[in-house]
Amino acid sequence: MKTLADIKRRAVAGTRLEVIEQTKRPALIGTVRTITDSRTPSSSLYEFTSDHNGNGETYIGTWPKASTVTFIDADTFEYPLKPGPGTIRLRFLN
Repeated sequence: MKTLADIKRRAVAGTRLEVIEQTKRPALIGTVRTITDSRTPSSSLYEFTSDHNGNGETYIGTWPKASTVTFIDADTFEYPLKPGPGTIRLRFLN
């Protein structure tokens, strides 16, 4: 992965993302987000469920601006949280 567009292409329904780092809510570290609706590639939103509370509730996530994404390796990326301060780092599991 080298661009936000690459991330969005990989983030189809069923894709799992592990929270590797979350400076604002450390309790989320180690939890897994499962994309349920990636919307359209041009959308800034996506829907996901998370295993952090075990209730299967759907959440709406916001993709970051491309200029704020840092790529760690082929499966891992991070971006600043809004409202800040803070950072979230996610890793593709599949």
